[in-house]
Amino acid sequence: MTVGPRIVRRLVEYGRGFHPFGQPTAEELRPLVDAMAAAGRDYDELEVVGGIRGRFRDATGVADLARAARSIPAQLEAGYTTICFKPPRSTPTTRRRSDGCAASLWSQSENSAVRSHTVFTSA
Repeated sequence: MTVGPRIVRRLVEYGRGFHPFGQPTAEELRPLVDAMAAAGRDYDELEVVGGIRGRFRDATGVADLARAARSIPAQLEAGYTTICFKPPRSTPTTRRRSDGCAASLWSQSENSAVRSHTVFTSA
């Protein structure tokens, strides 16, 4: 994955957050980090959004949230500040989906770093 010059230019000029829809390496992020520094900005001021993806056993099963959450510590170590994921549609209300998913991630996390960072769920 590359972070192209148009994205770099817009993030340097306007950016407050960045959701790369993938996981670029430190080398792939270097043009953005350098451009922000050249403009007097710090890459660490960006909210960097990562995510988790569940793996389904079959067409009718549910994904294992604990397994999906195992990728969170590496993302936090790489500088991601927010983790976004899609909760199940079977929960009746958006509020209950958000509360339930956040509580599930919290309780299933063995890594204290996950507990100290923002968990964002999209409804």
